[in-house]
Amino acid sequence: MGMIGCRLIPIYEIINDPDKRRAVQAAFAKYTNSPEMAPKPIEDPARIETGVVRRKWEKDQNPFSIKVTDVKGTKRALFAKEYVPAIRRDALVTVAYPVVNGRAYFYSGIFIGDAEHNPGVVRWLGNNSVYEENDSISYDNSRFAGLFDSNKALKQLYFYETNVHILPPTKNDAYMADKDISNEMSIETVCIKDDISMYSDVSIPLVKVGPWLWTESCKCTIDILPTINGKNGQKYVLFYGESHDFSAIFSYWGEYSRYLPRYSQAESLIKVCNGNLGILFDTDENGRNWLGLTWLEGFVATPDREELEKDMQAYVIPVVEIVIQVARLTPSGRATIFQSSDYFKEMLSNPDVLSYLPVFLNTREVR
Repeated sequence: MGMIGCRLIPIYEIINDPDKRRAVQAAFAKYTNSPEMAPKPIEDPARIETGVVRRKWEKDQNPFSIKVTDVKGTKRALFAKEYVPAIRRDALVTVAYPVVNGRAYFYSGIFIGDAEHNPGVVRWLGNNSVYEENDSISYDNSRFAGLFDSNKALKQLYFYETNVHILPPTKNDAYMADKDISNEMSIETVCIKDDISMYSDVSIPLVKVGPWLWTESCKCTIDILPTINGKNGQKYVLFYGESHDFSAIFSYWGEYSRYLPRYSQAESLIKVCNGNLGILFDTDENGRNWLGLTWLEGFVATPDREELEKDMQAYVIPVVEIVIQVARLTPSGRATIFQSSDYFKEMLSNPDVLSYLPVFLNTREVR
C-alpha cells in the first residue's frame, strides 16, 4: 500500500498510474531530499582521500562545508563537519553527501566513522537525523581494516551512480582497483552563490546545519531606523556595500524577500539541536558557535518584563512567509515570530538593544 495525501492507495495503482506515481515521487523528493529523485547525469567513478578534506579544515580552523569537484569540473560531493545527534552529541562529525546537478542531497550521506562509531549512512528526515551504522565494515573486521586510518576513520570515499559510497564500484563481479578510478579531485570551501546582488562584493562560506546550508555569518544587516522613520530621501545602508534613498520600504522588501529563509527553516536551527541548545547559543570570543555560525546578539522587548529579564539574549533574523517577519530564537528553546512592524517599534523604544537585523541565507545549491 502507498499513501497520497491522507488516502491509502494500492501499490499497483502507484506503479501503473503515471499521475499517482509522479505525486509519490514529488512527495518523496520534497520530504527526504533524496538523490534518487534527481535527474541522473552521466558520470565516471571517482574517489577522494578523506585526509585531504580534514587537513583543509585543520589549516583553515573552521567547520565550513567543502565541495569536491572532479577533473571535468563536475561537483560530486559536499563534505560537512556537522552536528548529528543520532551519532554523537559531544562533537561534530564528518559526513559526505552527494551533489547532483549542483544540488546537495542530505538523505544519503556517508559518515566516515571515528574511534567509537562505525561508518554508516546519515539521513536527514526534515530536522531529524538518522544514522544507519554499517556493522560489517569496521576497523575491527580484518577484512576491511585496510580501509581505515589510525583514527579509525575511512581513508577514502567513492563517487558513482550519483551517490557517495564506502566501497568502489564493481566490474565483472569484482571491485574495481583504485588505480582504475580517478582521484584527480579538487576541494574548495562552499560559498553562497554569486548571483545574489546583496552579496555581490563578498564571498560568504556556508555551514551545514541539519537539512540546510546557511551563510556562516551576517556580513549584511538591515538597518531598521530608516525603516521606522520613513523619511523620503534619507540615505541608509541595508545590505553590505549598498546605499539607498529611502522611498518605499515595501519595494525594498520585494527585491530581497525571495532570498530570505522561511520561518520554518529558521525554527529548524532550534530543532536540529535536539535539546542541546548550547551548540547554538554558546559562542567564542568572535561570536561563533559550535556549529560554525557567527551571530549578532539582540533581543525583543515584550510587554512581560519578567519574561524579558529571564531571557535577555536571543538570535533574531528576518524571515519571509507572505510578508517579511522576524524570527526570534531563544536559549530557552523557543522559536517565535513577530510582525516586522511590531518588532521595529519595540526596537526603537529600547535604545539598549541593537538597531539592526542580521541577515542569514539558506540554500542547498552548491556553486
